[in-house]
Amino acid sequence: MFRTVPRSLGTIHPLSFIIAVLGFICFSAVFSDFSSAALPPRFGGEATAGICTKITNFLPALTVEDDEFMVSSSIYEPLVKLGEDGEVVPFLLQKLPVESDDRFIYYFALKDNIYFHNGKKLTAGDVLFTIQEVLKNRRSPYSWIFQDIEGAAEFRKGTKSEISGVKVLDPLRFEIRLKKPEQSFVASLAMPAAFIMAAGVDHRETPVGTGPFKFSEKRASGSIILEANRQYHGGRPYLDRLVFRVIPDLEDALIEYKRGKLDVVEIAPDKVKAIGTSEEGKLLKGLGKRLVFLDENINEPPLDDIGVRKQLFFAIDRDAIVEVILGGEGRVESSLPGLKKVAPKRAAAGKLLQLWYPSDDRTLAFVAERIKYDLFTKMNLQVKLVKRSQGELLVLEKEKEPAFILRTLLYPDTLTGTMDEMFFNSKYSTNFSVLALRMRKSSDVPVGFSAVSVVPLYSYKRNLLVSSKLSGAKISYLNGIIFEEVFRRLL
Repeated sequence: MFRTVPRSLGTIHPLSFIIAVLGFICFSAVFSDFSSAALPPRFGGEATAGICTKITNFLPALTVEDDEFMVSSSIYEPLVKLGEDGEVVPFLLQKLPVESDDRFIYYFALKDNIYFHNGKKLTAGDVLFTIQEVLKNRRSPYSWIFQDIEGAAEFRKGTKSEISGVKVLDPLRFEIRLKKPEQSFVASLAMPAAFIMAAGVDHRETPVGTGPFKFSEKRASGSIILEANRQYHGGRPYLDRLVFRVIPDLEDALIEYKRGKLDVVEIAPDKVKAIGTSEEGKLLKGLGKRLVFLDENINEPPLDDIGVRKQLFFAIDRDAIVEVILGGEGRVESSLPGLKKVAPKRAAAGKLLQLWYPSDDRTLAFVAERIKYDLFTKMNLQVKLVKRSQGELLVLEKEKEPAFILRTLLYPDTLTGTMDEMFFNSKYSTNFSVLALRMRKSSDVPVGFSAVSVVPLYSYKRNLLVSSKLSGAKISYLNGIIFEEVFRRLL
């Protein structure tokens, strides 16, 4: 027998009805907001992040891509880190190093009872090993971090077997002597190349660090699996496992994210505004800028003519790149100290000039097309676009160098506030330009911005979309997610 629903309140007391309605409203408000409320952390589960780069080598000294930084910083850790407001804070150190009065010597003390993933205790010997490995690696663009250490140049050349400026005092204490005072030396120790590696281990295939996650396996597809470091000195991470899945195209990765197959995905600059107004998840903006610039081979005619290079500098429409290709999500970088504006001129057709660009970046493919168009319409330069892997762009044989390479380079805002500082400050004019920007096998290539050999184009910040199924996600100064405090939500 069915019960008839009354059409009126009948004999229900008005006060009882009001209390019931208010109770229902309060319950509904609490319940509806439950999914967005702060939930207590829970252990277990895994997170899957999409990465564009297939990582072939785990050496921190060779990491140059944002994806490599994100993987590396989950495994390894630095002596110091950079905070959100730019301050340098001790990490594997007990405190920031003490400077000598003349600022030539720094005295360091490591925290006690920190262990690598292989069970070995962290010592000052591991710090020495890390510095030696960076300096010995001829392919690393980061040897500038340690090149001001006394004896570093001789060690790098192979004329000395030890670095005279690095002394291990005891298992936890060491000192570093510089050739000259360098204000940014301690801050530079936050860079990925300075991540501390366990001594006596081949880190190319099996990375061993002190970080919250440890290496488990690398699959044929390129996917990398990390397991929680349950003995981590900062307390075990909430997640049991991290999976970094290789998907070269950002649009394909976004489709996988929407299907629930990825928890973290990078968003292309031109898609940021659309994502920002959707309910896809939480959009995090990087704390470091990625610079995009055109590297010129000044030995390749007609680029051997500085007059042509000056015209080329002003021929590229940076505003169109930022507004059209990036959807406004970028900043034009076009200053060159001391360079007066020169109008581009069309010349007689010459030989075909190759422009290489990263094969795994669709945005840079459009940028390369724009450069090709500008150079042809304004200077009659014939350009052929060629896709190349990041590995091919990092190490080149001189006789195979193309005329142009479209490159990107990360730098934290906290290290250098503007592109001008990094490109043109005398501190960087020799070491950083040669070793980090041009990335050649040898450092005898003439470099200098008076030669207009590098053309800055624009800078932008990386954007990562994090699933609402994850909580606690923050982005680091290296433009990757800090997974240590991330946990899966019970939805």
